[in-house]
Amino acid sequence: MSFVLFSTLTFFEFESMSTYLAMLEKSVAEEHGRLEEWYLQEIANSQTEEQKMWVEEYYNDVWQESILGFQRHWLASFVVSWYSFVEQRMLKVCTYKGDIEDLQKTKGKGIFKARKFLQTSIGYQIPTNLWNELNEIRRLRNQIVHGGLRIVGSYLPLANNQGIPVQIDNTVFYFSVRPKLYQYLYKKNLLHQLPGIIEIEPTFAYCEYLITFGRQLFSVLFTDLGIS
Repeated sequence: MSFVLFSTLTFFEFESMSTYLAMLEKSVAEEHGRLEEWYLQEIANSQTEEQKMWVEEYYNDVWQESILGFQRHWLASFVVSWYSFVEQRMLKVCTYKGDIEDLQKTKGKGIFKARKFLQTSIGYQIPTNLWNELNEIRRLRNQIVHGGLRIVGSYLPLANNQGIPVQIDNTVFYFSVRPKLYQYLYKKNLLHQLPGIIEIEPTFAYCEYLITFGRQLFSVLFTDLGIS
């Protein structure tokens, strides 16, 4: 595959991701709209407070567990898929700039292998700001894949001072999560905190940000490495 085609296909994939997100967001909005219409009609037809309470409980259950639950897991899957794509694309970049056997012999995995290969083979350093952000996303991806979206806390400090203390509703809980990941989740507004529980909630805005960041990352790599 030529450099030009490789570059074109990479950005085409990011465009496809954006289209997919737009379709998913529209689907969620439509489902919410139908649920809202049902809710208003049922509330208007309810003749007792007990009936209204049942309608409200059903509405909240469907909204929280079905619609938002669907959205949460699909967006988490998007984060994982995005990272896998970027990781594979970075390794592919290496094959255009050096010997495949040298890449295979390079220690490390994924983005770390790509970074080390570019450093040692051609003396190229991925810009620090881009690398640091990619590494933050890697931590999020690993948490989703290996730890899930829900982190349950403890009233007592964890063994060997692992984890971090978080105050929720005037009570301190201890969570088994790396401080840098927690700070990133907080900064990106991806946290939903309940007493004793941290839920990671990827948003449409964050997933769109990943697409924008991906485009920026490969624009820099392609320009700096002459793959364009």
